[in-house]
Amino acid sequence: MDEAKIATRADISETDKWDLTHLFADVGKWQEDFAWLQRTYPKLQNWKDRVGESAQTLAEVLDFEKSLDLKIERIYHYASLQLAEDSANNEYLARIGQVQNLLTKIGEAAAFLVPEILAIDEETFAKFFADPALAEWRIKLRKIRRMNHMCCRFPRNAFSHWVVSR
Repeated sequence: MDEAKIATRADISETDKWDLTHLFADVGKWQEDFAWLQRTYPKLQNWKDRVGESAQTLAEVLDFEKSLDLKIERIYHYASLQLAEDSANNEYLARIGQVQNLLTKIGEAAAFLVPEILAIDEETFAKFFADPALAEWRIKLRKIRRMNHMCCRFPRNAFSHWVVSR
């Protein structure tokens, strides 16, 4: 009895595979952007404890975060799609692992941002919000500030007492 052979990625015609060159021309270009992210994300610390200084400062950190996000999106999709092509490929597994590790580090480095935005008092925030420097960020900022109202409706000590007593 003939057993049907399952084709490997190497057996499949290039025309039947995803074209990832619109993301990166080759793995070397992916590695360049990955290295850029590794070098660049620590600069987030330049804004730690400064987010509420001015509308301009807030806009700067949001612009910087956006530049990171755009690179992250491309490197993640490339690695993810390669792994989806061939989940047995050790190189692809390693690449997605590298991305996941880096994303964890970036998340840790950026963890101050939302709490600092939420800590800006209402009057100051209203002034910031009206500043043209934050025009492109108004929707994001509204969403972040809305979180404050959703998760912090109770005085902190009252909520803490409620959680601890349950």
